[in-house]
Amino acid sequence: MKTTVVELPYGNYKILQEKNGQPVSSDTAFFIETVNHKESRDNQSVLDIGSGNGIISVMLALTNPDWRFTCVEIQEELADLCLSNTESMNERFDVTCTDLRRFTANDKFDLIVSNPPFYKEGTGRLSPSESRNISRFEIACKMDDVIVCIDRNLKPEGKAYVMYPGIRDIDFKSSCRKNNMKIISEFEFVMTNNRRQIIYKIKKT
Repeated sequence: MKTTVVELPYGNYKILQEKNGQPVSSDTAFFIETVNHKESRDNQSVLDIGSGNGIISVMLALTNPDWRFTCVEIQEELADLCLSNTESMNERFDVTCTDLRRFTANDKFDLIVSNPPFYKEGTGRLSPSESRNISRFEIACKMDDVIVCIDRNLKPEGKAYVMYPGIRDIDFKSSCRKNNMKIISEFEFVMTNNRRQIIYKIKKT
């Protein structure tokens, strides 16, 4: 796998990213800012579903030194990147290469974050990169799979933050109703191409 180095806006920290994979973008920064603004900085256990190279968890770890993270990623090469990117903080990280549809933690989490695949399979334009396709399209998991995984691994009083483009708004709300999750808040970000991104804060019903 060819990689490139990305410098993060916190503490001169650098991470590795797959060169032809799903890039870090402004909506990633929006996700971090939203979670940091809405959540307590006190000790929390965090599950990152579909963590990729670990970008979201690493940025949250740099701004929340008392948080502990479990990263779940189905693609082995991306899970290995996540391990490399979290090596300097490995006492706070557990990286697992597994299918989120089968992941069940022994101890449930205070907080769950996810920037999951967002295009329905068969829609949009595929990339030559298989890794990027799996990150963007619902090939390895569907929206319902993400919501069910959250419900299965979240503490009764826990919260989750999930990001989808505005075109999936109706689908997401339907999936939450069907899978016993309640939307608490929505945070919208309009990108330069006028594409809307929505972060949903959800909890168990």
